[in-house]
Amino acid sequence: MNVVVKRTDTKQKNRSTDTHATTFPMKVILNFTHNHPIHSATALKHRDVSNEVKEVFINLYKSLHSPSTALNAFKYDLLEECGDEFAHISADRATCPDLQWCYRLYYEIFKKNYGEPDGKMMMDHHQKILDYYNTTENKTAKIYEKGPQENMTDDAEAERKALGNVYQESTLLLCSFHILQALWRLVWDAKHKVQKEDRPYILKAVKEMIRLEKVYEQKLLDVANNRWKHMQTARYELVTNWDLPQSQITQVSSHAYKVPSQSNPDKTYFVDMEAAMCLCPLGYNGGPCKHQHIVAKYFSISSVNTDPTTSSSLRKLFYKIAVGEDKENTGWFQSLRNSGNLLEQTENQISACRPMDSQALQNNALTLLQPEDQPQVSNERTEEETLFEISTI
Repeated sequence: MNVVVKRTDTKQKNRSTDTHATTFPMKVILNFTHNHPIHSATALKHRDVSNEVKEVFINLYKSLHSPSTALNAFKYDLLEECGDEFAHISADRATCPDLQWCYRLYYEIFKKNYGEPDGKMMMDHHQKILDYYNTTENKTAKIYEKGPQENMTDDAEAERKALGNVYQESTLLLCSFHILQALWRLVWDAKHKVQKEDRPYILKAVKEMIRLEKVYEQKLLDVANNRWKHMQTARYELVTNWDLPQSQITQVSSHAYKVPSQSNPDKTYFVDMEAAMCLCPLGYNGGPCKHQHIVAKYFSISSVNTDPTTSSSLRKLFYKIAVGEDKENTGWFQSLRNSGNLLEQTENQISACRPMDSQALQNNALTLLQPEDQPQVSNERTEEETLFEISTI
């Protein structure tokens, strides 16, 4: 929208030939153009989650999933279902929500209706199921007359051989579930002396190890599609409230520095920018610390712990690593704030916009002049005619 307000209360002689300036001193030009890139992955993350996806998550919560495990399970199923299209579909918040939305849905809907997963209401429901199971006679629910076409078995040679002899036409399958099942038996076996509180964490670690490739593929795509922008910005925040002079930083080699401590100036930390490591408690294990940030600030050094991963070039690289090929649509990685070309394009469109007919405005109509009927509008501005332009792009 372009708004032009003409000043009419001047005491000097007005040389303007616009007869409608005193009655209609303001001119509004509407340009129906998006104020952000419409083919960017960053724009898709602001869409509302669809009702179909919401129902899926409600059912996952009913199955005792937490918000994080429900999102992981949903992404895994979506990856298996969509295949090569997962990289594009996962960027759309309508089909693949973020973790914050999962937590909001969990607390606002599920906990209000069903209580805590380990609360009294849930435990009473489980007790009813156990009582029914323990009092029910063992009866076959269905008889297989011809045998199953596929058999999912444990990694047991005797079992697989027996099933192969009985069901010769069936296919024997072995999946990661049975590996996890065997691990579950192992950690619950008393002779291995695994503590009860450690068993769920061990099972979760092995489960993530089995699906490690898919986990990292999803993480890379989340960063490439700019779904982790706020977390990445917080991780790579700049050094604040530390006015350490550059002269107090000692350069040991081309990539090694000694930086004094902020709390104890007599103590120094060794910083290796090539390895992205620091001897301080935060950077000792490879984490980003203020000592690495201040070295990068003064010496203009790039490092994995100082360069945010929200840049378009890095997001494009992560997409290629995850998918194996470049994204054909280069605007996919464009930032919503980096709209310099869009501003220039919009300004050009505004300058070429057809002016409104003043007589039509006087008649309370919004009639646009045809190109051949356009009057010659002078771009010169007199001293008496001050224009205030407010452009909302």
